[in-house]
Amino acid sequence: MRQLGRSLDEGTARFAFQGAIGVGSFATLASLGLGLRGNTLGAAIFLVLALISLGALVYFGRIYLRLRRRRWQSELERPNAALQQLFDRARAEQAVPPASKEAPAPDGEDTDRA
Repeated sequence: MRQLGRSLDEGTARFAFQGAIGVGSFATLASLGLGLRGNTLGAAIFLVLALISLGALVYFGRIYLRLRRRRWQSELERPNAALQQLFDRARAEQAVPPASKEAPAPDGEDTDRA
């Protein structure tokens, strides 16, 4: 079975998606206008065209969104890897207890006295 939109790139899928939006909008308005004027056959034809363009809108929209999501993931891999490395280093530094900066008190001497 052929994968959905395998031969389309992101730009072509976006163009087809936006074209389906435009054709569907035009067909819907034309169907409404013809229906209000009493031309039921013309209104039905444009209504069928609007329904076909709705199917194309869903089809090309899914392809476009899938391709865009894949591109965004690949573009964000390097910055996310650098941030993850920075966060891992910060977590490792927090896990190590800080070294005491004061010299240890001599045996038998009370450190609380002034």
